[in-house]
Amino acid sequence: MTENLNFQCFNLKELRDSHSKCSEIKIIDLRHPEETAISQLKTTEFEVINIPYFALRKNLNILDRNVHYALYCKDGIMSKLQSAILNESGFQNISILVL
Repeated sequence: MTENLNFQCFNLKELRDSHSKCSEIKIIDLRHPEETAISQLKTTEFEVINIPYFALRKNLNILDRNVHYALYCKDGIMSKLQSAILNESGFQNISILVL
């Protein structure tokens, strides 16, 4: 059941520090395209993939199950909900990015 799932929350520094433990980390920016157009998530260490929360489920086929994904949204709510969807779809390396 997804209500019992707990995903680790990281800020960018903690994500960098954990990078040595994971072979590859990518950030999925779940915000609406209008939000990302106003304020892009910029980092030189990690690839940022823009997949709005409402499109994640239909784009699961483009994601690699061997990659660690850190999900980002403005308030963290969509990140938690979408983390559960990824977990149910067989993804095990998931965390929440908080800024």
